[in-house]
Amino acid sequence: MPRLRLIGRVLPSARILTISNYPRLTFPATEIGLDLTFNVQIQDNIITVDCDANKWSKADHLMPIYMRAVDIVRAAVDLVCFATGDGLTVILETLIEPDGTQTHIVPQQPELAALGTALTTRPDGYSRLLPLVLRNITLIHALRDLIDAVTQVHISPRACGRVLDGLRQIMAPDDPPNRGWDKVRRSLQIDRPYLQMVTDQSVGPRHADPAHIPGDVTHELTKRTWTIMNRYFEFILRGGTEPLPTSEFPLLAK
Repeated sequence: MPRLRLIGRVLPSARILTISNYPRLTFPATEIGLDLTFNVQIQDNIITVDCDANKWSKADHLMPIYMRAVDIVRAAVDLVCFATGDGLTVILETLIEPDGTQTHIVPQQPELAALGTALTTRPDGYSRLLPLVLRNITLIHALRDLIDAVTQVHISPRACGRVLDGLRQIMAPDDPPNRGWDKVRRSLQIDRPYLQMVTDQSVGPRHADPAHIPGDVTHELTKRTWTIMNRYFEFILRGGTEPLPTSEFPLLAK
């Protein structure tokens, strides 16, 4: 049975944490046919997660194993935080594969880069957008939620729903929700079903519904939300008052 190891840290390092009585856990990924058993140790903030799997392919299995490992480690650390009032963060950053190959772990979806045209197609995109983002705490939080959809793929439906709620609050702070969504769609050239797929899929996770959402669906939610955020960036770069021109931004539909 293949065994891989994930290594990470508990931060900040000023709070020294050791958890040595962690139970051996079976944590399957039935949606892709994985049977997983985890052994976890945290010694002076260094996290070691050994995972026995019934099969191993880095391309297919790293992210599901990584997500479960993060959840398992974070639960133990969060329970300590509940007892102490500390705010600690868990990072898993190194993978040792069954053959001994060691690599760094960086959660990423490189194909999303092509959707960030507000920054990538103009040389001054970043320098112009950064002050606009920094002046709006709701936008700061919405952007963080969007990146969480990549760093924690299994929470992406909830995160993406929060992103869109944040944009609605920014664009129509004084309007009731229905009128606010209308303004978002008109301003950014988005058809109702395109946006509603994201908001509908986020309802269950945001109300603690544990029902599984397939990976292809969560990926599509992230792509759509990334695209909508990019359109919002284009909107504010153009003054934030007039709808985006359809000649440059065709209606996002379905």
